[in-house]
Amino acid sequence: MSTDNTKKVVRELVDAHVRHDVPRVKEILSPRLIWHGGGAAQTMGRDDYVTGLEMGAKAFSDQKIELGPLVAEGDEVAAVMTITMRHTGEFQGIAPTGRTITFASMWFYRIVEARVVEAWQLDEDLLAKLRAET
Repeated sequence: MSTDNTKKVVRELVDAHVRHDVPRVKEILSPRLIWHGGGAAQTMGRDDYVTGLEMGAKAFSDQKIELGPLVAEGDEVAAVMTITMRHTGEFQGIAPTGRTITFASMWFYRIVEARVVEAWQLDEDLLAKLRAET
């Protein structure tokens, strides 16, 4: 795949994620996905990603992802994004605050045959932001 096409896969995944389009997310993610990060102690798979997406949809509304620069080389794409969402449901034991939270996130994807086969996620500390006084 060309680097333009690998970037297109990432853009499509981010768009499907924001729309909570689980069937499309599953099309883009390989059934053998290896997902590193997201606060997990071990790697996770596609089903874990979808579970996290569904949990996030219950806890946060008005989700927006501003996709920054995408840098691609070979089958890998680095993405910088700013995520904004409103905390309207319980999340990891934290009652809804109603606050809008913005945080930075960096993802690194490996794309094979137009599917994400591996991803690394690095986020600002979302839980600290939820617990912070405004």
